Amino acid sequence: VGFYSAYLVSDKVRVVSKSNDDEQHVWESAAGGTFLVWKDETFEHGKLSRGTKVICYLKDDMLEFLESDRLRDLILKHSAFVGFPIELLMEHRKEEDIPESEEKRVTISHHWELLNKNKPVWLRPPEKVSHQEYADLYKWLAGDWEDHLAVKHVIQTGQVDFKALLYCPRTPPKDMFDMGKMAERFSIRLYVRRVFIKEFNDLIPKWMGFVKGIVDSDDMPLNIGREKLQQNAILKHIKTGLQKSIFQMFTELSKDPERNKAFHDSFSQCLKLGIYEDNANRQNIIPLLRYHSSKSGDGLVSFDEYIGRMKPGQRHILFITGRNRRDASRSPYIEGLKREGYEILYMVDPVDEYAVQFLKEYQGKELLSCMSMEAARLLDHRTDDDLKAELAPVRKRIQAALGPKVAAVTFSSGFDADSCARLVEGGVGPPPTLELNFKHSMVKELGKRPEDDPE
Repeated sequence: VGFYSAYLVSDKVRVVSKSNDDEQHVWESAAGGTFLVWKDETFEHGKLSRGTKVICYLKDDMLEFLESDRLRDLILKHSAFVGFPIELLMEHRKEEDIPESEEKRVTISHHWELLNKNKPVWLRPPEKVSHQEYADLYKWLAGDWEDHLAVKHVIQTGQVDFKALLYCPRTPPKDMFDMGKMAERFSIRLYVRRVFIKEFNDLIPKWMGFVKGIVDSDDMPLNIGREKLQQNAILKHIKTGLQKSIFQMFTELSKDPERNKAFHDSFSQCLKLGIYEDNANRQNIIPLLRYHSSKSGDGLVSFDEYIGRMKPGQRHILFITGRNRRDASRSPYIEGLKREGYEILYMVDPVDEYAVQFLKEYQGKELLSCMSMEAARLLDHRTDDDLKAELAPVRKRIQAALGPKVAAVTFSSGFDADSCARLVEGGVGPPPTLELNFKHSMVKELGKRPEDDPE
C-alpha cells in the first residue's frame, strides 16, 4: 500500500503534476536514492489543466499489468470501496462478417469503465441502508446468486472502533464439511479505511465458516505487515466483537419461525459441530439448537421450550438417537416414557452422536438417553417397601448360600449408583452383615430368576 509499491513492478516511475497556482512539473526516479524534478516544457505526456498523472515503466517480467483484465481484478480486489471513482480504459473487440468472404472484420474500441461501483454501505447508519443495497453487496462478496438469509450491521465504538457487515447465506456451500477446505475457507475480509488488506479464515471459529463478512477499521495502519496482523491487539478486539455479533444475528433469526427453519435446515449440523469443538462458545450455541420431538409434530423445539413444558418434578432432558426421525419415534425405549407423558427429543443427525457427549446439562437439567437404565427407572413407581418385599426371596437365597459367612443379609440404602452390595462389620468376633442395594439393576435382575436357576 502506498506510492512506493509502484516499484514492485516498475524500473522507473514518472509523475507529472500541475496545480492551479504553478507551472506543470515532472518528477522522476528509478528508486536508487536519487530523483529528478524539472519544469515540463515538452508536454510529452499531455498538458494538464490541474491534477497528477503517474507513469510506470514496467519491468520486463511484469507486463501482465498492461492487461486490462488483470488490472480490473486487482482494483476490484483492493480498492472496490475507495471513495473516489476509479476508471479503467477497457478494450472491446467486435467481429463482423465480410460479405462473400470467410474473413471477419475486427473493430477494436476503447472506453473508460467505472470499476468501484459498490458502495461501502457499512459506513452508513443501518436505517439508511435498503435491503437491496445489502443484497447487492452480499452477492458481490459471496459470489452468490440469491439473497442472504440474514444480515448484521455492526457499528462498534469504544476501546476499538470498527464497522462490519455479517451475512448468513440461505444455503450452505457444497463442500461445507470437507475438513481440508473448512480449515482454509476465508470468511471475513478486513479493510482499513476502505482499502482491502487481507481475507481471514480464523477471525471466527471453523464451524461459523459459512458466515460471510466485511470489517473496516480506521484504527489500524494501512501499511501493517501481513505477518504482524495476528499479533495485533486491535484485531483481537475485533475478533471478539465479530463473534458476539454473529451470535446476536443467530438469536434474531431464531425469533422468526420461517427464517429460523431455513437456517436450521441448512446449518444445524454446523451448530452441533460447534458444540463438539468450540468449548469457549458452547453455552452460547446450546440455546440455538432445535430438534424434533415426540410432542413437536412437524415443528422444532428448543431446550428452553422443552424445559418450559416438562412434567412436574422432572429432572432430566430425555433424548433418543436414531438413523432418522421415523426410527427414533418408533424406538421401544421410548414407548413407556411417552405413555407417562414425557417429551422425548429426537437426535437423528450423524453429528448428534458426537455433540451429545458435550451436552451434559442445560439450566440445571441433565441430558439423559432413553436407552439408559436411569431412564427406565422413571417408569418404576413402586415404593421402597414394595421393592424390598418383591426381592425378599433373593435375600433369603443369598442368606442360605452364604450360610455362616455372614451374620445376616439385609436391604439398605445410601449406596453409590454403581454399588450393588457392601459388607458391614458388626464388631470383633461375629461375621459381617451383607447389605444389598435393592435399587440396583443387578439385584433386580436376580429377583427375576427362578429359584431353581443354577446360576
